Amino acid sequence: MKLNGLRIDVSQLRRKLTTIQKEVRAEQFRPDILKYVGVVLNTAVKTTPARSLSLIQAAQRSQYDNRINYIPSVHELRDPTLIVKPDGMWLYCSGKWWKPNSWNVPPDVWSTFERLLSEHLRRMETSKEDFVAHRAQARMLYKLSWVQCGQSIGIEVNAPSGVTSATSRRQPPKAPPRGYAQIRGGQNVISVVIYNPFINDDSTYRDWDGEEIIQSALELHKPAHLARVQKHLQHIIYAVMHS
Repeated sequence: MKLNGLRIDVSQLRRKLTTIQKEVRAEQFRPDILKYVGVVLNTAVKTTPARSLSLIQAAQRSQYDNRINYIPSVHELRDPTLIVKPDGMWLYCSGKWWKPNSWNVPPDVWSTFERLLSEHLRRMETSKEDFVAHRAQARMLYKLSWVQCGQSIGIEVNAPSGVTSATSRRQPPKAPPRGYAQIRGGQNVISVVIYNPFINDDSTYRDWDGEEIIQSALELHKPAHLARVQKHLQHIIYAVMHS
């Protein structure tokens, strides 16, 4: 008597496993990881504090005074430079200091004074209130940096218009470093790396840690992400095993 049924044949399973190894690539999980990144960035936008409006207003009031009273700039003494003070105006020109509103000065120095005075008056056409209000939208720049990270890899991050329209109002114009992301791999591993240099720049406007914000968002959405990946993997294996 010969009982041929008392055996286990794993040859078909091995062939299926070989097929899975050949056909399953990390790139197939791109939608899953991009969805994960999307919800993480959405949360980061919501939980990142806006810049303090009172601090911005105080800083901009000071900047306004410097902007109208130091021509062309308060940041460096150029030749020529006009400085407006309560006791009068001072002109630095041709390596000398002049007080053109009370001293007799050479014609070329007076011409320079008139040119800088015209710029001083032009800048004063904008009131301090309008100047400060125009720059208040910069308080949303930290939130905007997360939106930029998503945009760089084609993810639309949900953010109110006040965030997406935020712009730097520095004079001269100088936008903060943009946030961005990179998608890496695709065969055995796929990953997304997020770079946001602006979120951790030294600033008087920030007393919180940007790394903590993004890590908290990652942990919050990690269980749902892993469950989604597991379900996707099961569907792939099922399709191969029943092909």
